[in-house]
Amino acid sequence: MKLKLWDRIKGLFQGDFVKNVLILVSGSTVAQFLPVLLSPLLGRLYSPDDYGIYTLFVSTVNILGQLVGFKYDFAIVVSDTDEKANGLFFLSMTLTVGISAAMILAFPFAKPISQLLGGGDNIGWIFCLPMAALMTGMYNSLNYYNVRLKEYKAITNANIIKTVVQSGIQLGLAFLHWGAMGLILGQMISFAAGNTRMIHNLKGRVHRKDFNRKALVDVAKEYSNYPKFTMPGSLANTMTYNVISYFLSALYSTAQLGYYSMVNRVLGTPLSMVGGAVGQVFVKQAADEKNTSGNLSHTFSKVSGLLLLLSVPMFSILFIFAEPIIRIFLGEQWLPAADYIRILTPMFLVRFIVSPISNSALVMGKQLMTMIWQFGLLLFALVPTGVAALCDLTVKNYLLILSISLAIAYFIFYVYCHYIVKQYQNH
Repeated sequence: MKLKLWDRIKGLFQGDFVKNVLILVSGSTVAQFLPVLLSPLLGRLYSPDDYGIYTLFVSTVNILGQLVGFKYDFAIVVSDTDEKANGLFFLSMTLTVGISAAMILAFPFAKPISQLLGGGDNIGWIFCLPMAALMTGMYNSLNYYNVRLKEYKAITNANIIKTVVQSGIQLGLAFLHWGAMGLILGQMISFAAGNTRMIHNLKGRVHRKDFNRKALVDVAKEYSNYPKFTMPGSLANTMTYNVISYFLSALYSTAQLGYYSMVNRVLGTPLSMVGGAVGQVFVKQAADEKNTSGNLSHTFSKVSGLLLLLSVPMFSILFIFAEPIIRIFLGEQWLPAADYIRILTPMFLVRFIVSPISNSALVMGKQLMTMIWQFGLLLFALVPTGVAALCDLTVKNYLLILSISLAIAYFIFYVYCHYIVKQYQNH
């Protein structure tokens, strides 16, 4: 029994999968180190209210990022020919440019939009949304094309460049007292820098001949399930976490939202760093395994075990040492965020394990069921919000109910993914 367990653990670290994950994680580690190093400064130069407005901006951009490319960018990875991949790339980029430009029409309504979303009379962040959506949509398309090419080092370098630029600009503008706008401009410019790096790998691989109306129409029809099912599902999944920002600012205050956003930064660091890297490599390897052997049960089991081994010690440290971490790195004004970390740890832990391998449902062609679950996830987030609004809950009680609710929702989808993978293997 012990030997079998050891063989399974050893098997996690064999092959190209872990190697590719480590390439992405190593870059993410470097990319995340600078913001962590600067956190003591940024936490003292920017207030919780500044981070609250910044979080409203980021949440809105995250939602728009799921819309601009109609999720044709995701299909770039799984398309079966380079010609189709090129067509999907041009299609997603064209949609991104068009939709981002159309957002300018909302400028006359900037103030009511900001008030509706909890930003009050702060409207500067509204005017930044079209350009931010454009940069994010481009980043998504370029990232997925580089994943298709297995150019993980390029993605790593782009993430490092993006983080260095973002941290440098945010720090510089903090000394100039730009407030929340300093945080916003830092993010926007950093995406432009990351995009510039990833574009280089496409030279000689993306051809102009694939940018024609017929090619775009053909791939749009063939991969129509992505805008039909993947986009609404991804939008619901993204809204699950980002609409919480709007509710926190509306029901409580932008300062409370600032504390919550800082927790997302602390807990989101391991989540995005490792989970995001695993998810990108998983999609490609799972698709290859399905196309060659007919199933992806081996990759599914291997990745599940790897994420479980990583998650327990990582989140345990964050839970136990939340208060000293906050006090040392951010200062006394951020201490309320320590309680938020402990409350939200269960949700982040389950999400860390399930999110990367949830893409197995997409690889298996289960776009409809994935969309249904993602809307269910949004519902699991909205119910605690309704309870908080009706019962006048404290912010901590609201977040506790939210954490438990979303942890349950993620576990349910893991069971479903495990079921369809095993069922396909038996056939």
